Amino acid sequence: MFRPLAAAAAVSASLLFAAAPTPVEAGPYADSLSRCLLKSATEEDKTALMVWIFAAIAQHPAAKGYTNMTDAQREDIARDAAGVFMRLISVDCRREAVAALGNEQNGFEIAFRTLGESAAGDLLGGGASAREMERLMEYVDKDELTQMGVEAALGRVRPRT
Repeated sequence: MFRPLAAAAAVSASLLFAAAPTPVEAGPYADSLSRCLLKSATEEDKTALMVWIFAAIAQHPAAKGYTNMTDAQREDIARDAAGVFMRLISVDCRREAVAALGNEQNGFEIAFRTLGESAAGDLLGGGASAREMERLMEYVDKDELTQMGVEAALGRVRPRT
């Protein structure tokens, strides 16, 4: 059976990263750096990176009116995120970062996107943030989502091709 709530939740989580260009497929060096970043980043690190992403998004003209962040706060946020970034690539994951930098053009982008997605999932997966993400469901057309599921034949076994 098609579950519009699950689909909308997945969509809302993926929307967080929709603005960035789609990276090329990860190679072995980006994969290795991704694993190291995920293993090495603390909850505080992930929070610092997500706050930095939020501060960057808040500067977009469409979002700027919704926050009252000062220049000093943005500078502190950027400094904290840069400290996390530098520690992760120059200390915790130096070997993997050097290998990705030397062997895969998009290795850093791919690895940090993976870390960002993990951080977003962790930070938005519960509490007030999760409830705010679920607010989307108050406004989506559930009948339309269900119809799309029927059209896609979700819930039925499809023959192998």
